[in-house]
Amino acid sequence: MLKELPLRDAVWLHQVKTLPCEICDACPCDPAHIREGVCKAGGKPADDLVVPLCRVHHNEQHNIGERNFWRIHFNRNDGLRRRVFDEYKVPMDGLAMMNGLKLYARNLYKAVKGKKHAGLS
Repeated sequence: MLKELPLRDAVWLHQVKTLPCEICDACPCDPAHIREGVCKAGGKPADDLVVPLCRVHHNEQHNIGERNFWRIHFNRNDGLRRRVFDEYKVPMDGLAMMNGLKLYARNLYKAVKGKKHAGLS
């Protein structure tokens, strides 16, 4: 059985840099991959598992760990909490929290790519 390769989309990663930070709305942003529960140590997740984070928040995410970073910011940021948890009805805890974030990232990818393909952006 062949293993499916992760999605790679350089155009999308460039687009993410123009989106506002999920935490503070600053621009430009880094494409921050959601790694937890997706890949083995050193591996890189698919490019549709990316959310925009400004450099300050992207560095914070790496410094304190992905799960801690998102738990802290979901508790502090009502807009972010609504975009992820109210929309997808997942608990803000552990692996379920990270799975909700992955679903949000994939839907962001589809929404932005869909607008571009439809000639809307």
